[in-house]
Amino acid sequence: MKLLVSILGLLCLAGLAFWLYNRKRFAWVRLMQQAQAAAEGRDWPRADRLMRQAMRLAGSFSGSTKDFFEGQTAILWSGMLYRAAHLQQAEETLRQGLARLESSCPGHQLLDAGRLIWVDILADQGRYSEAERIFDKFLRDDPHPGYRAMTIFYLQRLGDLLIQQKRFAEAQETIERCMKLEAEVTHASLRAEGKEPSEYQVISMSLPDYEFCRGRWEDARRLFQEKAEFFERSVTRPDNITFKRTRSRVPLTPLRSGAAS
Repeated sequence: MKLLVSILGLLCLAGLAFWLYNRKRFAWVRLMQQAQAAAEGRDWPRADRLMRQAMRLAGSFSGSTKDFFEGQTAILWSGMLYRAAHLQQAEETLRQGLARLESSCPGHQLLDAGRLIWVDILADQGRYSEAERIFDKFLRDDPHPGYRAMTIFYLQRLGDLLIQQKRFAEAQETIERCMKLEAEVTHASLRAEGKEPSEYQVISMSLPDYEFCRGRWEDARRLFQEKAEFFERSVTRPDNITFKRTRSRVPLTPLRSGAAS
């Protein structure tokens, strides 16, 4: 009888712990959603207040669960800080978030988004060599098939980074690798759906950058314009980073002699 009471007591405690965990988790999700909505409306003070609340709530967990929630909060918060042009604070917050999430959940998809934010923060400060080192670890070898879709984003961003430095030959090589991978991933996806890839035309989103590196100005101008119009129809906010970068490339001017390969 005593054993049964003890077991029931443990089950009640476990149930209470599970209820408290879910209650805090749902509250955290709600705060994150409210903060994101505030950021979408460019209400940075409110977004900041909500993220601070979310971080305090994340800190109320224990062990690796605490690192898991704090890491996610910090990475998402850093993205908002970056959009609000607080680069130093964004970088400090991001470093903490990446470290915590990587220790608690090494394969979490938010780590990739965080690394791309980090690249943007560094590039905007002209710290190109530091930004490139972030890619080294992930682009040194041919990616695992299950990771190839994310690798495309890394290659696209690396190509853009090289273009910013006017290293056009390296950028062209990177973009060629990206376009090849895009085609492989797209064809594999079509085959998985029972479709024949040869019946579809695959147009790379990296094609404007590719023509830009080759010095084919008119083709690049036309493709950048088409890409900008595509993002203009697709994005949900006017300050979308990808849209702004694409739009800024449209009024192309010929590069100086020797700039393109």
